[in-house]
Amino acid sequence: MAGRNRLACFGAREKGTCENRLTIRRDEVEARVLRALEVKLLNQDLFEEFCEEFTREMNRLRMQEQREARLAPTENPRPLLHPQMARIYRAKVTELAKGSPGAGQPV
Repeated sequence: MAGRNRLACFGAREKGTCENRLTIRRDEVEARVLRALEVKLLNQDLFEEFCEEFTREMNRLRMQEQREARLAPTENPRPLLHPQMARIYRAKVTELAKGSPGAGQPV
C-alpha cells in the first residue's frame, strides 16, 4: 500500500530493487481484476469444462484419502468439491462486479 487507497510496487518503495514508481488506486485494481474475471473466465466454455474435470479429479483423490483414512487414523477428511463449482463461481464474481465501483470499466 502506498497510502490509504493506492497500491505501489513493494520492490520500489521498500527494497529499492525496482524502478517502477507508479501507483494506482486500489478500487481501480479491484475493478480491473473483476472485469478480467468476467471477460476471461466467465464467458469461456472451457472454464466450465475445466471446473467439471477439476472437481471430478479432486473428489476422486479425496474419496481415496477417505478410504485410506479408515485404515489409518488421521485428522478430519477434506471436504469434496461442489459439482456446480463453475456456476457458483460465475454467480459470485458477477455479484462482486455489480457491487464494485468502476467494475464496468474496460480492462
